[in-house]
This record gives sequence, C-alpha cells and structure tokens, in this order.
Amino acid sequence: MKKVILAAGAVLALMAAGCSDSAKTAAPVKAVAGDSATTACNIRYIDVDSVLSAYTLAQELTAEQQKEMLAFESAARQKDTELQRLNANIQNKYQNNGYLTEESLKADMNSLQQRQNEANNWANTHQNRIARLVADQQQRLNDSLQNFLKAYNAVYNYDAILDKKVGFFKPELDITAEVIQGLNDRYTPAKKDEEKKK
Repeated sequence: MKKVILAAGAVLALMAAGCSDSAKTAAPVKAVAGDSATTACNIRYIDVDSVLSAYTLAQELTAEQQKEMLAFESAARQKDTELQRLNANIQNKYQNNGYLTEESLKADMNSLQQRQNEANNWANTHQNRIARLVADQQQRLNDSLQNFLKAYNAVYNYDAILDKKVGFFKPELDITAEVIQGLNDRYTPAKKDEEKKK
C-alpha cells in the first residue's frame, strides 16, 4: 500500500492575502521586473516528503495502514485457499463418480458459487473500509499541517509558505526542520496497545 501522501494543494496554501509592504524577519523575495506588484514577498518553503517521513503522526498512520493491509491480505489468502480446496474437492468427487445425481453436483457447484460471491463481497467491503481509513488519515494529516502552519505563521507573518516541489527556492528560505520540530512537539503519540490494556 502506498505511503500516506499529503496533497500538494494542502501545503501550497498562501498564509496571508498577499505580499506586504513591510519586510519581515528575513530578506524578502523581490518582485520580477514587469510585474504589476511592486512590493516584496516574504516567503518560506517546506519539503513535504521530509515532513511526512519525520512527523510522528504520519509515521503512526502509515504503520496503521500497513497493519490493516497485512491483516486484509492474510484473511483474503485464507479465504482463497478455502475456496480452492472446496473447488478441488468437488472436482475430485466428480472425477471419482462421487455424485450419484446431477442435482447433488449442482448443489455443490451452487454452494461454491455462493461462497465465492461472499468472499468477493467481503473483499470489496474491506477494501472500501481501508480506502475510507486512508482518506480519513489523509484529511487528518492535511488538517494537522494546515493548522500548524497557520499557528506558526501567526508568529512569523510570512506572505506565503509553499511546498518545495512547486519551484526553486534559496536554501535559506527552508523552514522544514522548524515545521517538523513544531509538529512533533505539539503531537501526543498514540498509546501502545499494551498500555491501553492496563
């Protein structure tokens, strides 16, 4: 299963309405010649991939997804093995003239078909549940990062905080490490299963 990935749009949020007239804490990025904007923008950027790999919440959600997927795959393999065994039993019985009537063969084939349909319905239900889990976790990560960036920017008043993927930025504009530190400092990790049982 794919790792949890933050949508670029979630991070590519302008943290203020526009460029301000006053320079803030760091050297602003100057407007390009010919632009209608004559003011300077004070922007920063983050590397979302680095945030995801180092943010405790993202690590926990990825581990939860992997656990769910492994459990699903294990149960699906078990169901598939049972269906193959049932199918082999029917074929073996048929080849050894074990069916005395056509009705008994048809009854076993219908039973096999019903079991296959039930297995397919089970798989679809669990795949949809996992997809909803991933979507909910994605939203949780997006919300967490957006809320943190809003609070962070309330202190530093940048005009924009962008994702590194959208362009080229000077290294001194990188605030990824600060964002990771801040996210992890304010996040309380989930309790382990053993602790919950106490």
